[in-house]
Amino acid sequence: EAPAVSGASVAWDQFSFWPGFGLGYRVNVCRLAAGDAPCAPVLAGEPSLSANAPDVSGDTVVWSSDAPGEPAALFFCEHDPVANTCPAQRLTGSAAGARNPAIDGRRVVFEDERDGPTRIYALELPDLLVLGDRRVREGQLLRLAIFGRDPEGKQLRLSAQLADGTPVESLGMRF
Repeated sequence: EAPAVSGASVAWDQFSFWPGFGLGYRVNVCRLAAGDAPCAPVLAGEPSLSANAPDVSGDTVVWSSDAPGEPAALFFCEHDPVANTCPAQRLTGSAAGARNPAIDGRRVVFEDERDGPTRIYALELPDLLVLGDRRVREGQLLRLAIFGRDPEGKQLRLSAQLADGTPVESLGMRF
């Protein structure tokens, strides 16, 4: 499939042999640099048995992915161009498959078979606004103001962890 593009963000499928999985598809994400410089792709999510059909809006990428014995589910990630990471988060999961996502801003539209024949569903991703410098020198205090909105009006609960999943409190940090 052709890559999905939004501004400088690009997402596409890559069919290859993945160690521990075999032949399958993975989603690549990158940000185009100025001029002719190539982008440095990062892999998002786990390999899938079928094409993922990624779409991108800003730095947010959505795709469908299936695993052996499980119907297709939707995933998304928010590409961090500084760290060049895009940690995958599961968006849907049901006994029937969800496929062909498209994203515009924070709205995701997709096909789903949970109620019988394929239908079109939509949902809004939560919004978080982080104010303040996101980087400080070691030993300096990092203060951020975080504002969030749940599209369904529910109360948001925030937590923080390091990239490996370790709670920030284990390092003496307060959140």
